[in-house]
Amino acid sequence: MTVELAQSSFLPLLREVRGETDTVRARQFTGELLEGLDLGNLEFEDTAWRNCRFVGCDFTRSTFYRATFADCLFSGCRFRESDWRNSSLTGCKGEGG
Repeated sequence: MTVELAQSSFLPLLREVRGETDTVRARQFTGELLEGLDLGNLEFEDTAWRNCRFVGCDFTRSTFYRATFADCLFSGCRFRESDWRNSSLTGCKGEGG
């Protein structure tokens, strides 16, 4: 029996925006597993995240405009100097690290 893992829709987008606009805009992500990523100095605008796991990700100096996170897990992530505007976290959990 072969088990296929869902491919991330976020990682190709990250490669595309990093160094160009550094902005992730008007996207929805479900069931993403993001581990050990440098997500610092990015802008997340009008993004929706549902049932995603962020493990050891660095969001230092990132900005969140109208970003929604629902039922997500943040484990060992850093948010130093991040800016949150009109954004929400609903049913999310965080673990230090």
